[in-house]
Amino acid sequence: MPYLGNQSASANSKIKKYAFTATGSQTAFTVSSSPSDELQVFLNGVLLKETDDYTYTTSTVTLGSGATVSDIVEVHIYQSFILADAVASTGGAFTGDVKLEGNQLVLDADHDTTITADTDDQIDIKIAGTDKVTIDSTSLKVDVVGEKTSSAGVTIDGVLLKDSQVPASAGSSLVYLDKYTADDTDYFTYFNLGSYTSFNTYKILVKSLIPATDNVSYHFKIGTSTTAITSGYGGVSSKLDDTGSGVLTVNGITSNVMGYFDEIGSDSAEPGMSGEIMVYNPLSASIYTGSNHSTIITTYQGNVRLYWGGGWYKVATATPFLHFLTSSSSTNFESGELILYGVKDA
Repeated sequence: MPYLGNQSASANSKIKKYAFTATGSQTAFTVSSSPSDELQVFLNGVLLKETDDYTYTTSTVTLGSGATVSDIVEVHIYQSFILADAVASTGGAFTGDVKLEGNQLVLDADHDTTITADTDDQIDIKIAGTDKVTIDSTSLKVDVVGEKTSSAGVTIDGVLLKDSQVPASAGSSLVYLDKYTADDTDYFTYFNLGSYTSFNTYKILVKSLIPATDNVSYHFKIGTSTTAITSGYGGVSSKLDDTGSGVLTVNGITSNVMGYFDEIGSDSAEPGMSGEIMVYNPLSASIYTGSNHSTIITTYQGNVRLYWGGGWYKVATATPFLHFLTSSSSTNFESGELILYGVKDA
């Protein structure tokens, strides 16, 4: 229907429309507007004149004379805005608050990566349409935390989590440093303690280290380079097998051996060698490096052997290497792990 009278000349506006069917002698009609808005009121399609025909507040339009039953009263509210306040699609800056009020902030081209706060006092971050992070007034909740840089690990409150290794507890005296995983390609591996000079004591956790061939000895030594040490198998060792017999072996304690474990089997279902080895003062060129292995368990042809003992050796370097090797370069470590921890001083 064409209007009688002039329409609003404002180009920078949005129109909010109300339509009412009047009751007998009705004068007041409820609307919602702002003081800066402009209004037009129509009675049965005829534009009314402000002040002469009606008055209004931000919430009510009041006719000067009551309407007749079934009269149609229309109110058009022109909500003003200033184009200069808009941020261009090419970019710009907001100098005031931006209110989303529960609506999503869409971040990617296919609209499935978003940030929203549609639950009061809670922020949800979705990636590929799935909630990945939730932040509320008490906590940050996330299903997976991964390292951004390869091999860097993740540090939480000073505790480094790396390569699936977690310290026993916050403030633990053990700090994860490195890991070797056997895959039947090496008969020899080492840890460079020169990379971890903030510790004086180290623990090596041995987890089911199995040789590729039966009846192989393992040697644990300390050296000054990455070259495998293949001679000087001295040290002090004692073993007790499951028959109850103990065998004490004493060799030249001036050699560089820290541990010697013989006849490690790899029969079906045997766990190889497991346990813990401690190393003391390896970074001192003036103090003998010591070790003990009081909880090493090995298997051989169905028998279980418990080793204890250790060795001492003076290493004339501040950056020694811990060596682990089989007794034969033709026999590799088939499976299992060696995990290196640094022990914090009390």
